[in-house]
Formats: sequence, structure tokens, C-alpha cells
Amino acid sequence: MFAKTEFLPARVAVLTGLAVLAYVVTVYLIFFLTYTPLNIDHAGGVQGRYFVIALPMAAIFIASMANNDLPRGLGAVQAASVGITV
Repeated sequence: MFAKTEFLPARVAVLTGLAVLAYVVTVYLIFFLTYTPLNIDHAGGVQGRYFVIALPMAAIFIASMANNDLPRGLGAVQAASVGITV
């Protein structure tokens, strides 16, 4: 599908990062426009439960930012032990 696969992690990082940022800004904007009284300068009513839906995409963003390339020929047990210790 993609011509060059070395740019795929960067593309995933950019797209998921922008999507998470857009979601957070949208949640705050909605609560600022609908729930916040006129004389308050911060968005009221925003709770952590509104951001739970963005956690999987944030996890994909964080995973794509980490550069954990393992050498070829590494066994599954060795790779798991490297993953646990990092």
C-alpha cells in the first residue's frame, strides 16, 4: 500500500498525535461553549471520563514515538525479556 515503509511510523505518529490533540481540544471547546458560565475563564464540567476513549489512540501515538527496533534473529523469549526490561 505504501511505497516506502520507513516513513510509516512517522506517519502513524503524526496522524495519531493530531487526532488525540484534536479530540482533547474538541472536548474542551464543547464544554466551554455549552457548560461554562459567561463570567468564568476556564472550561467547567470537563472530567477524565471524557478522555478514556482517546487512550487507545494515545497509546498508539506513544508506541509509534518509541524506537525499539530489535535485531534480526532474536528469539521470542529474548525479545520479550528485552521488552520487559526496557
